[in-house]
Amino acid sequence: MTQPTVAPTFAPAPAPDPSPSVPTVITPALVAACAEVLGASAQALVPSPCISVCRMDRERGWCAGCLRTLEELREWGRADSARKYAVWGLIAQRIDNFR
Repeated sequence: MTQPTVAPTFAPAPAPDPSPSVPTVITPALVAACAEVLGASAQALVPSPCISVCRMDRERGWCAGCLRTLEELREWGRADSARKYAVWGLIAQRIDNFR
């Protein structure tokens, strides 16, 4: 009588390390842009706070460059001017709380 063949089991490959978190550095340009956007009256076209440093600060839960959360980043393209202006307000709060 032959014994049933048992397929060898393999341990799953370890998951690659996630990309390293980049610490937040509040740039003078972001502070100036925040003051300019929030200091202006309501705008039809609210500029993006993106400064092309698109790396998440996992400790704080926001982009190390523009200080937006993942949800704020996802919604930006379809958000209306009022919501974009509100996100700039949240960025200003994060700058103040960071200092």
